[in-house]
Amino acid sequence: MPLLSIASLGDQPCIQPLTVAALRDWESQYRLPLLPDNRRGELIRPDDVGGAMVWELLVRDGKLVRLHGQIAVRPDCLLTPELRAAAIADEVPEGFVAAGVTAAWIHCGSGELPTLEFVYPNGANSKHAVQLSGKAWSTIDLAQAVVTIAGVPVTNPQRTIADLAWRHPPEVALQWIGNLVAAGVNLRAAALDMERRHRVVGRDHIRAVLATANTLFS
Repeated sequence: MPLLSIASLGDQPCIQPLTVAALRDWESQYRLPLLPDNRRGELIRPDDVGGAMVWELLVRDGKLVRLHGQIAVRPDCLLTPELRAAAIADEVPEGFVAAGVTAAWIHCGSGELPTLEFVYPNGANSKHAVQLSGKAWSTIDLAQAVVTIAGVPVTNPQRTIADLAWRHPPEVALQWIGNLVAAGVNLRAAALDMERRHRVVGRDHIRAVLATANTLFS
């Protein structure tokens, strides 16, 4: 069924099929001005552009870049860790820390967040873990491995590398580790950080993945 528009026939309105030209005219009049220059460095949600339908159309047409859920930025936005962290701020339960792929994405990612991953202190109340849309695990020695970015607790790059090496298949872990190294993270520092921890689950496996990363990226 064709889309319809209301036109005028004398003094009476009539309904006509909405042509491609008319749709493009609507886009130029109503969609393009919805992204003023002063939103260039901000997160943009559906309410900022007139609703979810318009927001989805803007994402579809490449005029917005989705970061997570219904949160996006302009294509010319300079993405920072602060902006990426702010995009998931509402998803982080109290007492949980962004970790793994999510932490790597906050530190140095681009485009849309692939998945939500969190860590929480061993022995803490984990009632939120079953309610998460992502993955969560507990760990010890977490306090010294957390940084705060835009109000969001995130594992530091060194702990993030170790978590990636243990929690993901090597091909996935190495991709993100390579991104972190390209962003300036020191692999040797990550390895030393892991070795200094008293209890590390999967230590030998992490060593092997980091050795491969050292060969690939150093």
